[in-house]
Amino acid sequence: MFTPTGKGAFLGCLTTTGIRAPDGKAWTARTLNPELDELARQGLLTEDLSCVPELLHPVAVDAMASPEGAMLADAARKAFPAQTRSPYQYSYSMQADPDALRRFRLAIYTNDDAEFSTQLDRYNKDFSPARGPHLLERLFLRTPVTTAWLASRGLAIQYAIFSIKLSSLLQSGLPGSDLPELVGHYRAQQGREDFAAFRWALLQYDLLAGHLEDVRRRIDEIEGG
Repeated sequence: MFTPTGKGAFLGCLTTTGIRAPDGKAWTARTLNPELDELARQGLLTEDLSCVPELLHPVAVDAMASPEGAMLADAARKAFPAQTRSPYQYSYSMQADPDALRRFRLAIYTNDDAEFSTQLDRYNKDFSPARGPHLLERLFLRTPVTTAWLASRGLAIQYAIFSIKLSSLLQSGLPGSDLPELVGHYRAQQGREDFAAFRWALLQYDLLAGHLEDVRRRIDEIEGG
């Protein structure tokens, strides 16, 4: 669910999936409450029914890869529709709309590159650092991702998350545990026309890493090619 979710909303989403409770019947508050209590007891849910932060990414990856993945994503979209901005709603900000943020995040994990680009454009129009870090920073700045998973996403998603990984190096001066392998992967792909944007991102990495001779050589290659 990504953000804190009341039991009623959680039950509504679960009911929308059509998945049955362990007793074979439709989910009810009576059958759901013990399951949520058990997840909380195991430390997998917080008191406000949020997923513990370190599990947000791996749980989402596993859920979307499961046979029920598409059904779960569709249920979440139906249960938590994004707000729409009306001509009279001047104070609306996607950055403060938890339902819109769920849809943004779903676009990443369902690998919907077009929807991701649309949501990213909308989010960036509303984004204000004063309200907190960018959503992609919240999700991926300190969250290791596997190269295989990121490479399976659309190019817009790949580039956005890879850029966030470079931001982590810029902010801390230390590469994340996943960054060297990601750099190696995109270094091998940068000659392809559709990966052109990654060349400049890799130059940024080389600058941050102090590889000045490599930077000069690669700028010459880019300008000459």
